[in-house]
Amino acid sequence: EKTRIICTQIGGAFGSKYEAKAEPLAIALAMFTKGRPVKLEFSRQEEFQASVARSPVEITIKTGVKKDGTLVAQEVKVYWDAGAYVTTSPRVNYNAGFAACGPYKIPHAWVDGYCVMTNKSLGTAYRGFGVPEVACAHEYQMDLIAGKLNMDPLELRLKNVLCDGDLSATGETMQSVAVKECLEEAAKNLAWHSKPLR
Repeated sequence: EKTRIICTQIGGAFGSKYEAKAEPLAIALAMFTKGRPVKLEFSRQEEFQASVARSPVEITIKTGVKKDGTLVAQEVKVYWDAGAYVTTSPRVNYNAGFAACGPYKIPHAWVDGYCVMTNKSLGTAYRGFGVPEVACAHEYQMDLIAGKLNMDPLELRLKNVLCDGDLSATGETMQSVAVKECLEEAAKNLAWHSKPLR
């Protein structure tokens, strides 16, 4: 009851500030200062040794596609390097699992995610809590599929993108989805159709 905390407004944690790093050390030191202020400052080297990092990740995607570009099935496996111990990695894995198949209609989907403890730096959430990593993977996969089918990558995406009322890979009924409109507007702004595919 004798603790007084004065904190400025700092906004969102954005992942990197989500974990307590210096705070536990400052509290421990403050227990011995008899009320005097405590300041903890990391050197550049200590910042990397005592801080957290975005988790390295390995993602494997196997996709079933018809000749006309219709996505029919997808299996995704995600392995997160949690580092020396686990804090937010399960939450990162959880969020990434929901986004692993992307904004696409895939009637048959299977996603497995794993957090693996290693002797590396602590892996944690950064902006997007795992979603940017799986988004990069599934969008690269879409480009590979389009290449195999000799199909316009934009056309492939527009053919399979989720729309209002569709079921996502997790069984959620989609509402207020504007991915198609965003893709069309981006293509228009880039003059997509006037450029070669490769």
